[in-house]
Formats: sequence, structure tokens, C-alpha cells
Amino acid sequence: MPKLWFARKGEIYEEKGTLPFYPNLDEKWYNNLEPKIDNFHSEALNLIQNIDDFLPYFEDDIQQPKNTWKTLGLLRWGLANKSKLKTIPILHAYIQNHPEIVGCFISKIEAQAKIKEHSGMTNANYRCHLGLIVPSENPDVLGIQVKNHTAGWAEKKLLVFIDANKHHAWNKTNEDRYVMIFDVIRPEFLAKKTFVLSRIFVMATLAILANKLRLSNIYQTPNFLINSLAFLLKPLTRFILHLKKV
Repeated sequence: MPKLWFARKGEIYEEKGTLPFYPNLDEKWYNNLEPKIDNFHSEALNLIQNIDDFLPYFEDDIQQPKNTWKTLGLLRWGLANKSKLKTIPILHAYIQNHPEIVGCFISKIEAQAKIKEHSGMTNANYRCHLGLIVPSENPDVLGIQVKNHTAGWAEKKLLVFIDANKHHAWNKTNEDRYVMIFDVIRPEFLAKKTFVLSRIFVMATLAILANKLRLSNIYQTPNFLINSLAFLLKPLTRFILHLKKV
């Protein structure tokens, strides 16, 4: 079983023994997602057209130019945006039936923009992209590289990888690219789901403090202290997740 990993500021990670991309997964969430792709695609396009609520991704240092990677949040690490989910009932019901899904949002990379190499927050989850608006299927023009393998997106097609593995993306077209993203806890880490979310909430809080108070030393907090705090806060995490459940 792989060791659970969480990102530190600026750290690049690569998990041995994992694939760059997973073209097929024999898991319930994946098998139940495929038949509903047309529905999700339609609901997402309606959301894009009617809700102008995209916010710049919080890590502006990995976007070039700045504020060109934006997201519209529906579910963030288990915390649901209920008002938006109510507008997409088929997707909402799907997420409710799959508690291993802890994230769902629409991601936009603007025209002539790129996302620099980085690693996601943890290796506990798969990241699944569903192509919504894809100006080009040529990966040289519009694509993503995970580990050392490159792939492109296609509308109504899935692209799955482990978000912690180093990756970067680019959009050399003159149009914006949109995908719907699902973050799904991997089966080997599902029993630790509450701890994973608690640990991420702690790190997110520290990052906010570091940015607002300009205390960069916070990022050097030893892992054993962060883990200890995350364990202590698991009851609070459960309570918050209950209040903000899907």
C-alpha cells in the first residue's frame, strides 16, 4: 500500500508504481459516471453560460499569465456549494451517491495561458477531467503532461490521473478550455478520508495565515505537528462536513 503524502509549498512529487493516466478504472464511481456524461456535459454548459462566478485559482505563482486559471466550485474537499448544486440535479444526485467524491468543480484555462509544473495537495485522490469545451484535441496545442507523458482533452471524454504526480498544462489556442473536475479518494485511502480532509483543512488554514500575515515560516511547520493537529480536529472536521454535506 502506498504511503499517504501531502504537499508542502513548492514541493514536486512523483509516486512510484503509478500510471501517468488511467484510461479505465474498475470502480463504482467511474462506471456510474460514464453513462451520465451527456447529462453532466449539458448541465455544466448551462452553468458556464448562466453563472459568471469563476475565481482565479489560489496559487497564482503557477499560472502564466496570472489569473488565467480559474474555477467554479461545486464541491471543495467535501464542502458543498448547495445553491449551485441545486441547479444541476443529475450531477448533484450522482455526487450524493458517491461519498468517495470529495471535489467537483469546473476548471477554465484561458487562451494562450499555461500552468507551470506542480503537484496537487495529496496523493489520496484521483483527479478525473471531463472535457466540456475543448478548442483543440491536438495535445501539442492544448494538453497536459503528467510525469513524462502527454495527453490531450476531448469533449465528453474522461482523463484520469493522480493529482499529486508532477504535472503541467498549456493552452496555445485562442479560446478558453473548460473541463469538469472530480476529485475522488483512492480505494486504498478511503478509510482515512476524514483525516485526509482534516489535514488539508489545517494546511489551507496555515496557507491563509501565511499569506495574510506574511509569515512564510508557517510553511516550515513539521509534518508531525500538522498531523497531530489534524487528528485532534477530526471531530470538528466531521461536524463541518455534516453541515456542508452534499
